[in-house]
Amino acid sequence: MPRSTVRALLVTMLLAGCSNATAGPASSPSPSPRQAQSARPDVLMTVVGGPAAGSYRSDSTSTSANCAHNADGSWRAYYAGSEPWFSIDLLASGHASEPGGSSEVALEVNTGAGYLWIDPAGIRGGDKPGRSPVTVEFRATPAGTTLVVTGTTPNRTPSGDGEVSRVELEVSCAIV
Repeated sequence: MPRSTVRALLVTMLLAGCSNATAGPASSPSPSPRQAQSARPDVLMTVVGGPAAGSYRSDSTSTSANCAHNADGSWRAYYAGSEPWFSIDLLASGHASEPGGSSEVALEVNTGAGYLWIDPAGIRGGDKPGRSPVTVEFRATPAGTTLVVTGTTPNRTPSGDGEVSRVELEVSCAIV
C-alpha cells in the first residue's frame, strides 16, 4: 500500500475515533492482524528531559484504555489514568518499523505537567522532517504484541522549540 494511502488512512482512522479500520490487509513486518483488543493494555513510559520527565505505569483501574490491531496492520493504543496521571495516544501503521517508517507513527503524551507530541505523520499538526525522530518495534509475545516506541521531540514554547524530551514507551497488547 503506498505511504500516501497509509497516511490518509491514519488520518481517517483518527478522525473517525479509530474503532477498527476496514481497509484491506497490507503486508508489513507488524505481526499479522489478530484483531487484538485489550480493555487494559499494559503501558510503561519513561520521559527524560522537559516538564513531563518521569516514569509512568498503567494501572488496572483505568476506564480509558484500549489497544487495537486493525485489519490493515495498523495499531492504535490509548490510555489515561494512574498516579501520577498520564495519557498516551499512539497510532502506528504496520509499516512503522520499516526503514523510513517514522512518518507512519503519531504519539501524543500528556502528563499534566507536560504535553508532547511526536508527529512526523502530520496528523496532529505535523513536525518538520527530523524534528521528532521516532522508531517503532513490534515484538510478538505469547500473550500478544508489545509496541516499543522511542523518540525525541522538543517541547513547544511560545517562543519556539524548547528543551528536548526523550520518550521511551512500551505498550503490551493482549490477544483476546
